[in-house]
Parts: sequence; structure tokens; C-alpha cells
Amino acid sequence: MSYNQEYVKDVIQNSGNKNIDDVYRYRLDIELKKDGFEGEERIVFILMNPSVANEKEDDPTTSNIISNVFKNESTVKNIVTLNTIPLKETYKNELNEKLDNLSNIEISAMMESNKEYFRTVFEEEETTKIVIATGDGRDRNAKFRELQAEMYSFMQEILKEKHQLLVYDINSIIEYGSHPQGKKYELKSVRFKNKVVLELM
Repeated sequence: MSYNQEYVKDVIQNSGNKNIDDVYRYRLDIELKKDGFEGEERIVFILMNPSVANEKEDDPTTSNIISNVFKNESTVKNIVTLNTIPLKETYKNELNEKLDNLSNIEISAMMESNKEYFRTVFEEEETTKIVIATGDGRDRNAKFRELQAEMYSFMQEILKEKHQLLVYDINSIIEYGSHPQGKKYELKSVRFKNKVVLELM
């Protein structure tokens, strides 16, 4: 489905290589349509793995994020989505199969590229809030869970030095922030990894 033109001004996808747009998605930048808005704040959503959203096509998770941020985050003009696993696939069984078919060399290269995108986004001065919303991946295979745990450790090391960032977890009770699809966006201050975070209810 197409993006809601009431909310979205522009979308840029970065797959690392235009020839593999349907294989990986490392970063999706969404500029909201807030005419006359001078702020440049950015909120970053860290999700599990990308589905079908790209520069022209939306998906339910991305649509829900856009709608909630547009309506409830008055100081935010830009959204970035990152993924702990950048392999594009909507269905979990097919995703597990794709991971199993990748060689160790391919997986290592994919994850190193992904970490570089995370570093870049976390360093960019426009980034003011980070939303950890991956889900726990318990219904994914062992390789997926291993790679997601690796990315969580990587994120925590970087965020220790980013005291100016607000880090948000959808559900602070569980280890992994729960997935945002279908959830109402509501801000609530909680504590997570010794940082002030925001909670989606």
C-alpha cells in the first residue's frame, strides 16, 4: 500500500546496494509533512527485521509508527527505522529459511554493515529519541535469536556514551521491547538500562 500523503512528505530507503533492494534494508528515512515546522528532531525505531516498506510502498508496522508519531510527537519531523536483522521478509518461516541459506561470511558482512548504519544514525545530531521495539524473537530460529542478542549487546555499548539521547522501550518488564504494530502511542517515563526511556502502551 502507498504511504499516507497526509502524513508523509518523502521516504528514502538505503539497502547498501540498489541491486539488492529486495534482499536487505538497512535504513528507512521518513520525512513527515509538517508545513511551517522548523524543528528537525528525529525519532529512531529499532525493529526486528524489515518487511515490504521501501521508498514507495508502506507496510502495517511502518504505517502505524508514522500515524502515531505524526499525531503525538509535535517536535519530531523525521523518522528513521533500523532493524536488528536487516534481511527483508514478511513471514517468519521464510525469514528463518533465508537465514539458514546464508553462509557465515554473508551473515558476517550483513551484520557489520548493519552495525555501521546504527553507529551513523546514533551519531547524527538530529537523532533525539531511540525506540527499541524489536519483539523478543522467540518464534524465530536459533540463528536469528543469536544475531538479535548480538545487536542488543552492540546497542547497549554504544548507548552508554549517548547520554543526550532518550532511549525508549515499549515494555520495560521484558528483555526486548515489544513490537509496535497495532499499539497506541503514549509517552510514559520509565527506567531502562540506567537511562530515561519512553514507553508505548
